[in-house]
Amino acid sequence: MVRPGRATAALPTLLRFTLDPAEDDARRSAARGYVGVTAYVRGRTPDGKGAVWPFVRDGEDAAAVIDWIARQAWSDRRVVMLGEGYSGYAAWAAAQRRPPALKAIATIAPMAPGIDFPMAGQIFRNAMVRWAQEHALAEPLAAGSAADANPDAVWQALDARWYRGNRPYWDIDRVLLGKRSRLIRTWLTHPSHDRYWQKFLPSAQQFARIDIPVLSFAGYYGADAGALYFHREHLRNRPQADTTLLLGPYDADSIRRGTVGTLRGYAPDPVARVDLPELRYRWIDHILKGASKPSLLLDRVNYQVMGADRWRHVPALDSPQRTRLRLYLDTSGRGESHRLLPAPAAGSGSARLSVDLADRRDVGIPWPDALRMKQVPARNSISFVSDPLPEGSEIAGSLRGVFDITPSRQDVDFSVSLYEQTESGECQLLFDPYDFRASYAGHRVRRRLLRAGERQLLPFTVERVTACRLAAGSRLVLVVGINRRPDRQIDYGSGKDVNSETVADAKWPLRVRWHARSYVEIQTGEA
Repeated sequence: MVRPGRATAALPTLLRFTLDPAEDDARRSAARGYVGVTAYVRGRTPDGKGAVWPFVRDGEDAAAVIDWIARQAWSDRRVVMLGEGYSGYAAWAAAQRRPPALKAIATIAPMAPGIDFPMAGQIFRNAMVRWAQEHALAEPLAAGSAADANPDAVWQALDARWYRGNRPYWDIDRVLLGKRSRLIRTWLTHPSHDRYWQKFLPSAQQFARIDIPVLSFAGYYGADAGALYFHREHLRNRPQADTTLLLGPYDADSIRRGTVGTLRGYAPDPVARVDLPELRYRWIDHILKGASKPSLLLDRVNYQVMGADRWRHVPALDSPQRTRLRLYLDTSGRGESHRLLPAPAAGSGSARLSVDLADRRDVGIPWPDALRMKQVPARNSISFVSDPLPEGSEIAGSLRGVFDITPSRQDVDFSVSLYEQTESGECQLLFDPYDFRASYAGHRVRRRLLRAGERQLLPFTVERVTACRLAAGSRLVLVVGINRRPDRQIDYGSGKDVNSETVADAKWPLRVRWHARSYVEIQTGEA
């Protein structure tokens, strides 16, 4: 707890409830004229030691800390919670319990358990094991590596070991940690968004009762799913909610530590280079001190239009007044590249993709993460390219669509990416690639297997957002892939629990055919 040096009167408090000692910003809060308090998750100590069991007690414990703050002589009984990632989740967990002294929450890329962690699109990520090892477990990694080794390289090598093996995903902890983890095992036991995950998030009734101001920041490149979930569910259940969302071309690091001049090869527009932590303090000054509301937060949704060097401010990201650009997947040709068409292709052809899920020869080939590139990635994927745009156009929101497909298996993990290809041939990734399990598309709670060998419709919505000014002459490039990556769970399509599948379940290449009714669409036109 840090108070301003010359403070004599009771002051409002800014609280961060965290399991990461690096997130101690109490001094910065005190420098802004508040009492800064950092509280640690049950089991954690300020030196980063101690084992914790994530999510289980955070809401009640954070509410207890808030009640304690309100009883102190230095407190004016007003508390605002700050949070990023896990501590952002803790802020929502406290808000659903509505402690009287909690007056607002301000989060950056908050984690939403069961939505974007430890799985996303209902596909488990190996990164959950690293996160658990670094933030939840008490013992160091038993990887046999030198203490000064590059930790990213160590984990990449462990991913490669997993990828080359023939063990079920149930053993991911044994492969990466060298032992069984009860925490990881518990998470794997709940692959759907069942009651285990639901209990950590506000219910519809609890969202409806959250009547305090809420601020959330999110990025187009991997720092969005949790913030979007909380924002949309809050408004769905409380239409009059005082909630503000800011979206821009940021990833998980840049949105938390401050925006940068170059992000993974992409140079954001000048107006996007905002000190987001400082903007959050200015919003808190508005809530607690009556200061003017920051001009960047004029409406409920505030997003930066890439390529236009401007922000837009709208009451909702999805608007029925705006048209949607719909493009159909070309099924008339053959090869790896097809067209995106304004109307369904004639005839009875199909676009085809075949991936041998047992093939591990690419284990040493890194997956690109650049946002700007000369050509789109083609591994395990098929591309669809639109005609050049006759004039400039603005798109914003989430991509959604329907796949009219015939799969050869009962399940498949798809990856969907969208690019702008300029007249010069350069490609700009418009949102972080979105992976999702077909059997959970549109309904996280219950798995619905595909009908192998039969034609069927698969509606989906990409849980990402983007906003971009597409230049005249540019093309849109849709890349659809089948997941076979060393850093995540692989679905072999047998219909069994995916955790129990092994390479032996691959048997033969997984094939998908796309038919003429397949399309994607995104909101277009200026707000």
